[in-house]
Amino acid sequence: MFRAGRESFFLPQAIPILDENQRLDGVTVVLADVTELRRLDETKSDLLSTVSHELKTSLTSVRMAIHLLLEDKVGELNRQQSELVLAAREDADRLHHIIEGLLDMGRIQAGRLEMEMKPMAVQEIVEHALDEFHAPFKEKGVRLSAGIPADIPVVLADPTRVYHILRNLLDNAIRFTNPGGEVHVTAESDKAIRAFQGPGYG
Repeated sequence: MFRAGRESFFLPQAIPILDENQRLDGVTVVLADVTELRRLDETKSDLLSTVSHELKTSLTSVRMAIHLLLEDKVGELNRQQSELVLAAREDADRLHHIIEGLLDMGRIQAGRLEMEMKPMAVQEIVEHALDEFHAPFKEKGVRLSAGIPADIPVVLADPTRVYHILRNLLDNAIRFTNPGGEVHVTAESDKAIRAFQGPGYG
């Protein structure tokens, strides 16, 4: 709705009207003006998107510098230096995925999130997710393992989004598992889904 040339937003609330016998006689609809709340939400989303993009730009430069150091493009690193740079790469990759998640939130709110589906091996997806977590799990004293059955079929998925999901699960796992515990990642085929999608997908 537009008022005085400005778009306004309202939240409807239905209030039942009952007669003397407590039977429904009608409904009154009250419109609550939530224009300012909507504008605040849009401002927050715009700020989140802007900050995320700025962080991503700077982080790209940092990741490139780390890559050049690990490739010995600016001189050979000793063992201790290599360990420090590898740790920095893991943290930079972790921050990169966090920023991508924030950008995805903005895309979802704006209705602009597009899925890039492609066939993927489940073993490949799990191994890629676990690579980042072996060191932090070891530091906490939690055993991390995976066992993917050989007969698991290829799945149709968006690699980036699936990785975000697994990463969040592993984040929670290491946060809530006590030292000395174990986290085991596995997968199983859903025959109903496979039958619906046809041969080759699980």
